[in-house]
Amino acid sequence: MKTEYINSFLQGTQSVIRDICGETTNLGRLYEKGLPYETDQVNVSIGIGGQLKGHAIFEMDVDSAAYIASKFIGMAVEELDELSQSAVSEIMNMISGTVASNFFAMGLNIDITTPMLKLNAGSDDFGFIQPEQRIMCLPLRFKNGRAFNVNVVL
Repeated sequence: MKTEYINSFLQGTQSVIRDICGETTNLGRLYEKGLPYETDQVNVSIGIGGQLKGHAIFEMDVDSAAYIASKFIGMAVEELDELSQSAVSEIMNMISGTVASNFFAMGLNIDITTPMLKLNAGSDDFGFIQPEQRIMCLPLRFKNGRAFNVNVVL
């Protein structure tokens, strides 16, 4: 997978989290995931089409999802109800839109699908990942220790 593709996801994610949530994240060590795809408790999948085909899968535990939702809606979130799930999905959609803009600036036209949030998904829920596709994981951590992964499947 090309470095500029990974950098587009990293820059897009960090800028939206900074600008919308008022938080910074630190990148951990990038690594490649294998199949079957193992997930965390909360997953937001966004399809990528056009000149590149694949998915972005944002995964996190419930506490990190609630933290992101609380930063977005401006009030404490104790559980992942319909409003907080919508907030998490919208943040990930904004990240994907920013990534699409980054790709356009590189001369690549991509489309993104509507985010699909799944709680406690199993590996069967990610049957769209083909064996020949690479899954690059960008682990991001907030200063308070909460974390989430951006998994790029291209």
